[in-house]
Amino acid sequence: MDTRDEILTEAFLLRASPETVYEWLKNQPRPTTLSDFEWFRSSHPKKLELQLLERNNQIVDLALAAWGTHSITFAVLYQRWCSRAAVTAWPPKPSTFSYAILAAILSNAHAGGAIFNSVTASEASLPLNDANDEEYIEDPTPIGIPEEDFDWLIEHGDDNLLSLMHSTTAPKAHGLLIRCATKKGPYGRIEDKRWLKILSMLGRNKMLHKLSTTNDERPDLDHSRIHQHIVEAARISPKTRLAANIFWEIFYDMPTAATEKAYVEGADLNAAISAWDVELLNDQTEDWLADSDGMTPAERVQFHLLRHYDSRLNYRDLNSTSRAERLAAYARNPYGVVDGDEGGRGGLAAHLVVRDFKKYTERDGPAFKYAASFNRNIWRNREASAELLSRRILSFKNTDLFDMNHEAYLKTVSKEDELHSSELPEAIPPAVLAPTSRDVDTQKLVSVVNRLFWAVVIVGLFLVLRGL
Repeated sequence: MDTRDEILTEAFLLRASPETVYEWLKNQPRPTTLSDFEWFRSSHPKKLELQLLERNNQIVDLALAAWGTHSITFAVLYQRWCSRAAVTAWPPKPSTFSYAILAAILSNAHAGGAIFNSVTASEASLPLNDANDEEYIEDPTPIGIPEEDFDWLIEHGDDNLLSLMHSTTAPKAHGLLIRCATKKGPYGRIEDKRWLKILSMLGRNKMLHKLSTTNDERPDLDHSRIHQHIVEAARISPKTRLAANIFWEIFYDMPTAATEKAYVEGADLNAAISAWDVELLNDQTEDWLADSDGMTPAERVQFHLLRHYDSRLNYRDLNSTSRAERLAAYARNPYGVVDGDEGGRGGLAAHLVVRDFKKYTERDGPAFKYAASFNRNIWRNREASAELLSRRILSFKNTDLFDMNHEAYLKTVSKEDELHSSELPEAIPPAVLAPTSRDVDTQKLVSVVNRLFWAVVIVGLFLVLRGL
């Protein structure tokens, strides 16, 4: 039964100007979680959207494509404006109204059923076609964008449509990742460069950055599948500098809070690590990444895979023969605050200790300092953070990435801290912000110099005035 507000809203929208309908749909609150999606969809009756479709107005149709909520709405709009029967030449061309409708559907978070062709005609028609009605007819025909059209867009669509398809925040977005990571269907028919471009777009999709809902009673299998397929994509990827740079972008932007509870089989992770055990040289003339982290392209991929997905890092041997494993341990292992702890023996004793920082940097160069900048255990400890920032620890030609990691912690604005705000202090620990003795001496010297400067200025002015 409709509520009073629903009755009034329906009457208003069916009589309002197209521009008013457009603004009303545009200004509805957007859902951010799966439960929000379900509530939002149920609060926008299919009947109303279908009645708005009957107005057959371009502005109203554009608004429904962008902010509608039901699969049958998108199916009608696609057939009306974007299908092969609706346009003179398929696909719709840029700057045409059909192209705008297609772009709006592809970017609508509610259009997952239509985009992925996963809703049947009978499911889409409910509750208009009541399953309890004697005249109800089961229709298993999928509705939405035809598979051949969707595959063509993946293989040949322009960058705008390609980006919108793979940046969708629809809850089913991880389905595209699975198909891409396994090179299924059209993803297996495109050249490596286009495949990597799509993978980069998926890597920036915030739906893939979600936190796990795993608890003691139920593991979050969907969450783990996302990261299992990211690891699989790394395994099957071409082993080139371009691919290494794209995986660096994906893993650098990926919040560690999003991967903390992701379960990846050790054999699968080791297979991806081994696959990148190749020799790729940095471009010495322009590779700012090499000047920032001190790693080779392949080593960089291995480091970030381990940093995100190897749950054993907290107990890793800091003296591993694998440099990538050592660097990942620097990024994750706990800091041993008890004087006398011995780091690097494996097991629970594999703690980072300040007196060994010099040894680590002599062994692994500036890469130690960069890797350790991901370690929040270090930044929370005054002694450890001061040593990492000191001149005794070899630095890089380009300190931008190190400085970004450092500032992200100090200001508590990194993605990891935002997603884990309940577990982190609201303010920066005073021990981290407290100046060192060297800072205090410097401040005293600056103060003395300032006093001397103004004394000289005053005496000079006095002598000048006296001469007058």
